[in-house]
Amino acid sequence: MKVEGLDGLQDLRELVLDRNRIKGIDDLSFSNNWNLQELHLEENRIKDLGGLCHLENLQRLYLGMNRIQDISELERLETLPSLVELSVVSNTVSKVWNKSGEIYN
Repeated sequence: MKVEGLDGLQDLRELVLDRNRIKGIDDLSFSNNWNLQELHLEENRIKDLGGLCHLENLQRLYLGMNRIQDISELERLETLPSLVELSVVSNTVSKVWNKSGEIYN
């Protein structure tokens, strides 16, 4: 399952999509949601985070209990200038990333 149907929601600020069996987030999934500040995608099947890299106003991102395995996926999120909180608990890569780019176990 992919994320679709959010095109007309430009003023959306918070979105909860936990437990929806989402496997992929492509570049168009959140293309018109530039005001999105908080996104919950916990307990899905997400491996690739590339489709989130253009969410410039995103401040909080919750990705716990997905299938993120590679630290390079978290490094892709360094392009998000407003991101101050990230949760990746219970992924194969259960490390915490902060704005300075430091990785902690």
